[in-house]
Amino acid sequence: TATECIQQQSFTIRALGFTDTVTVRVLPQCECQCRDASRDGSICGGRGSMECGVCKCDAGYIGKNCECQTQGRSSQELEGSCRKDNSSIICSGLGDCICGQCVCHTSDVPNKKIYGQFCECDNVNCERYDGQ
Repeated sequence: TATECIQQQSFTIRALGFTDTVTVRVLPQCECQCRDASRDGSICGGRGSMECGVCKCDAGYIGKNCECQTQGRSSQELEGSCRKDNSSIICSGLGDCICGQCVCHTSDVPNKKIYGQFCECDNVNCERYDGQ
């Protein structure tokens, strides 16, 4: 949530070596037009309300659709479960942290599988036993 509303503005983008430009106009929407919260059970998993297109979860639940039960842990603690150590990237940058567990992305490379607790391995680059 923004702390203040910025004024309407524009800026121009031009690629180096080209004369063509693109002008981008920023038209901020400073107030949400959807003030009524929806308590529809199918939206937000029945564990929260939909406000301005985003789930506002009940206490004890987090996630895009309030699908994760926190069991007293903060979202930072759950996210920490998806890091190999404090300085590493969440799910090695190759997955999403869902409810404190990494869900590895599928690869664009045919037959390449990404796996591991932190999505740190794949069947192409991880070390192999006896060169196999």
